[in-house]
Amino acid sequence: MADKRTERTLALIRSSFVELLIEQNEAKFTVQELTARAGINRKTFYLHFQSIEDLYYDLELRAEEKLQKILLKNKFFENPFSLKIFLNSLQIRSLTEC
Repeated sequence: MADKRTERTLALIRSSFVELLIEQNEAKFTVQELTARAGINRKTFYLHFQSIEDLYYDLELRAEEKLQKILLKNKFFENPFSLKIFLNSLQIRSLTEC
């Protein structure tokens, strides 16, 4: 498990990425823009990620894992393809928790 400073830094990087993605509607920004938004230097970013694409993939995996946990908790896989369970599951959690 990472220490609190590392977790805080990762949270800053991830939230800054999401903010820029929402503003620009695509991941066409630079590491410099991202690190300026997060208030960290480029070296710090590269300690955790190899590129913007690497960060995007990390967030994609985290979102997928969270969705899977939510669906498991709501017993979606016991009755697959239940649209009602799926939609109710999505209403329980916010995507900003990713």
